[in-house]
Amino acid sequence: MELHGLFKQSPSLKSKLASELPDTYAKALRLAIARTDLDRERFPAECPFTVEQILDLDFLPQVQ
Repeated sequence: MELHGLFKQSPSLKSKLASELPDTYAKALRLAIARTDLDRERFPAECPFTVEQILDLDFLPQVQ
């Protein structure tokens, strides 16, 4: 995957991703609400996944 190669070349990008995750999630949340007309309460207030989980190609979240 392309991101894994970038992280090998520049490991500091991973920490940048972690610091940007809350803002990125908030933007994605607003977009999801606008496009689906679902109530905000249907979505977690904060990203429920870690950067490591997001980047793990084998990670599958548990669906409730």
